[in-house]
Amino acid sequence: MQILAELICGDGYVPNWEAISAIATALAVLVALWIRARERSRQRSDRLEAEVRAGVIVSQSLASTIRLFPSIVPYIRRTEGVIIESPAMNVLYGIDACREILEKEAFFNQLPTHCLGLGALVCSLARKWCSEIDVRLQTQRNADLRKVVDWQNHDFTCHLGEEIHKHAVGLKEKCAGVMEIGAIALLPFPKRLAAKLRELCGKRETP
Repeated sequence: MQILAELICGDGYVPNWEAISAIATALAVLVALWIRARERSRQRSDRLEAEVRAGVIVSQSLASTIRLFPSIVPYIRRTEGVIIESPAMNVLYGIDACREILEKEAFFNQLPTHCLGLGALVCSLARKWCSEIDVRLQTQRNADLRKVVDWQNHDFTCHLGEEIHKHAVGLKEKCAGVMEIGAIALLPFPKRLAAKLRELCGKRETP
């Protein structure tokens, strides 16, 4: 090292080893911090990508429920709880819609923290709806059960259907926000900055 210093700086040059050591230490710290920051950025990108993907899949799984239940609940009220006579297909389609939610339950658990509670509630309601309709079908098909059960009392069934629809709509709106925020966050920095500036300009122009 001394020979190299003399070749570069001339004969008799004495390096300041303390200064060189301090600079080397500082560079090592900077490199370690950069590696750590890069790793955290990669982990954040992976998490955002997973949340956006989960938001898309959850939104798709909620679509049938949101479309069907506004007609299912009035039908049950209109028929006074009878769901084994035609045309009761929407009620059965409602079970299929809820099963679609339950099949995608793993993706509900991949949503951001602020969506997890509502996601768990929607899955729980979907599971309860499948059980409720199954019990009502079995009861209405069994003459002995109909004698001992108030099988035409449909208040809880309708309330359950309304709750499923309401919370499914709310979760779909949250998923839309997750997808929008995630899509912007995953953009390269220049595009992300431009999107933020456009958002700020839009807010200022809004009366």
